[in-house]
Parts: sequence; C-alpha cells; structure tokens
Amino acid sequence: MKRIAALNRGKKPRRRVKPFNFVCVGQPCVPDQERELVHPITSFADPRLAPYQPFVDNKTGRLYDKHTEAYWKTLNSAIDAYLDHPESKFKDGDRTGRLHRRSIRVKKICYIGKEANELVESKVLGVEKTSYTGYRLKKAPL
Repeated sequence: MKRIAALNRGKKPRRRVKPFNFVCVGQPCVPDQERELVHPITSFADPRLAPYQPFVDNKTGRLYDKHTEAYWKTLNSAIDAYLDHPESKFKDGDRTGRLHRRSIRVKKICYIGKEANELVESKVLGVEKTSYTGYRLKKAPL
C-alpha cells in the first residue's frame, strides 16, 4: 500500500485503491532521469485507458500524472520487439530474413558436472570421478 499511496492521496475513500483490489501494471519500457526503468502501476479500470491516467512507479512510489502514455508499452510493440530481437545462435542473427547457423569446433573433450549418474549416492558418499558422464570423440572408420 505504501507504493501506491501517492495514487490514493486526495481521493475519497470509495475511490482509493484498497488492499486486495485489482491494479493495472505496465511493462517497464522508459527510463526516468536516473536511467532506471519506470514500472507503472495504476488503479484498475478499462485497461485501454491505463496509459492515460496517473500512475506510480512500482519501485519508487513516485507519482507520474502528466504525459503518462509514453510510459506504457503496448502488446503490439512487445511482440514486434520480440520478433526483431537479435538471435545469438546465428552468424547473422542481428539481421532479418534467412539466417545462417554458426559452426563450432571442438577443441577439447572433458568431464562436465551438469549430468551425473548416481546422484543420491554422490551426495551421501561424495563425488567420485565415475559419477560424471564423459563425452569422447568417436574415431571415424577407415
């Protein structure tokens, strides 16, 4: 309730946001003067009107009451950003269109700790060298 105290200030009791009420929460997309993202939260109403009413920053409790639509991200813009985000798995992942896979070269084969056999026994008795799964290169047939 402390976070939204600025929203309730000056309102009649029946118009205030109360515990267990619904609120509209926006996706942070615009930074403030300190370059921290603003997390908009406002009283529940028609969600289409949320960008045009006063809101508070969920993290700081600061009230924003002018030009509030700039702080709300639409679902369309979120989807567009997802579709156009860079893809690190590809060589040309920062572009659009047909992408080409990165190739890898194995320099060394070693034991890894992510996959293990006999996990319960390892926790009780200690980790043995044989507990880890090893990956080795297969020799090509001649």
